[in-house]
Amino acid sequence: ELIRDIDRAPTKQAIVGHLLRMARALGIATVGEGIETRAEWQWLRAHDVDYLQGFYFARPGHPPVPPQLPVE
Repeated sequence: ELIRDIDRAPTKQAIVGHLLRMARALGIATVGEGIETRAEWQWLRAHDVDYLQGFYFARPGHPPVPPQLPVE
Protein backbone atom coordinates (compact mmCIF):
# COMPACT_ATOMS: atom_id res chain seq x y z
CA GLU A 1 0.00 0.00 0.00
CA LEU A 2 2.91 2.37 0.59
CA ILE A 3 4.03 2.06 -3.03
CA ARG A 4 0.71 2.82 -4.75
CA ASP A 5 0.81 6.45 -5.95
CA ILE A 6 4.03 7.15 -4.02
CA ASP A 7 5.06 9.57 -6.77
CA ARG A 8 2.27 11.95 -5.74
CA ALA A 9 1.76 11.20 -2.05
CA PRO A 10 4.09 13.24 0.20
CA THR A 11 3.13 11.27 3.32
CA LYS A 12 4.06 7.96 1.68
CA GLN A 13 7.27 9.51 0.35
CA ALA A 14 8.26 10.57 3.86
CA ILE A 15 7.53 7.15 5.36
CA VAL A 16 9.29 5.18 2.61
CA GLY A 17 12.20 7.63 2.57
CA HIS A 18 12.79 7.08 6.29
CA LEU A 19 12.46 3.30 5.92
CA LEU A 20 15.01 3.33 3.08
CA ARG A 21 17.50 5.38 5.12
CA MET A 22 17.08 3.06 8.10
CA ALA A 23 17.54 -0.04 5.92
CA ARG A 24 20.70 1.41 4.35
CA ALA A 25 22.11 2.29 7.78
CA LEU A 26 21.53 -1.30 8.89
CA GLY A 27 22.88 -2.85 5.69
CA ILE A 28 19.50 -4.28 4.68
CA ALA A 29 18.61 -4.67 0.99
CA THR A 30 15.30 -3.06 0.05
CA VAL A 31 12.47 -4.40 -2.13
CA GLY A 32 9.79 -2.24 -3.73
CA GLU A 33 6.76 -4.45 -4.33
CA GLY A 34 3.49 -3.70 -6.06
CA ILE A 35 4.81 -1.28 -8.66
CA GLU A 36 2.07 -0.64 -11.19
CA THR A 37 3.03 2.60 -12.92
CA ARG A 38 6.07 4.18 -14.54
CA ALA A 39 5.90 7.08 -12.07
CA GLU A 40 6.05 4.73 -9.07
CA TRP A 41 9.03 2.92 -10.64
CA GLN A 42 10.82 6.21 -11.33
CA TRP A 43 10.36 7.42 -7.75
CA LEU A 44 11.69 4.16 -6.28
CA ARG A 45 14.58 4.03 -8.74
CA ALA A 46 15.50 7.64 -7.90
CA HIS A 47 15.60 6.64 -4.22
CA ASP A 48 17.89 3.66 -4.83
CA VAL A 49 15.54 0.82 -3.94
CA ASP A 50 17.58 -2.36 -4.48
CA TYR A 51 14.95 -4.68 -5.98
CA LEU A 52 11.72 -3.83 -7.79
CA GLN A 53 8.70 -6.03 -8.47
CA GLY A 54 5.19 -5.49 -9.73
CA PHE A 55 2.67 -5.61 -12.55
CA TYR A 56 4.49 -2.72 -14.24
CA PHE A 57 7.23 -5.20 -15.14
CA ALA A 58 5.26 -8.41 -15.63
CA ARG A 59 2.15 -10.25 -14.52
CA PRO A 60 2.68 -13.31 -12.34
CA GLY A 61 3.32 -16.50 -14.27
CA HIS A 62 2.04 -19.98 -13.68
CA PRO A 63 3.51 -21.67 -10.65
CA PRO A 64 6.57 -23.77 -11.44
CA VAL A 65 6.04 -27.47 -11.93
CA PRO A 66 7.86 -29.51 -9.27
CA PRO A 67 10.53 -31.84 -10.63
CA GLN A 68 9.46 -35.42 -11.25
CA LEU A 69 11.29 -37.85 -9.01
CA PRO A 70 12.27 -41.20 -10.51
CA VAL A 71 10.06 -44.12 -9.57
CA GLU A 72 11.99 -46.79 -7.67
